[in-house]
Amino acid sequence: DNTFQMKVLVGFTGSLDSIYQVLTLKELGYEVVLFYLNYMTVLGEKRLNDVIEIAKQLSLHLVTCNLKLKNKLYVENSFINLFLYSLMLDCCQDRDIYYISSGDSLDLMRKTNTFSNLPEITKTFVDELYMSLNFDFIKAEKINKIDKLKKLNEYNLSEKFNDCINTDKFYK
Repeated sequence: DNTFQMKVLVGFTGSLDSIYQVLTLKELGYEVVLFYLNYMTVLGEKRLNDVIEIAKQLSLHLVTCNLKLKNKLYVENSFINLFLYSLMLDCCQDRDIYYISSGDSLDLMRKTNTFSNLPEITKTFVDELYMSLNFDFIKAEKINKIDKLKKLNEYNLSEKFNDCINTDKFYK
């Protein structure tokens, strides 16, 4: 079934990179489904509303996963991205989606000061999933910010994107 092969689940934050990736995939003919991890904070609720508005404007289906954080500060790291992969893969299996993508290449993890082997852990995790599940990644293109903003402007979305960092400090 070709429709199965043309469906892609995009890890979506409402950031410039993730919106650009969605627009690119739509233009390439993929059926895009958005996956948003809502951290259920005040800022998270505002961002969720923005993401809902973007999904409506682009006529895309949005899957939202609500997650309550014990600490107030969200910091992106490899463990959170592995958790995100797990949730996205569950969603893919549930909805017969073949591809996963995001604004950035989540599979290319940077080293951190705390755990020097997180990139290796991520690679092992992804390699194991490749062998056991029927899915593939669509990598994000490396495009400069000006060209991404031009693309968003074509769709009247240039004022809608969020900062990918989910903290009040960066949001302001």
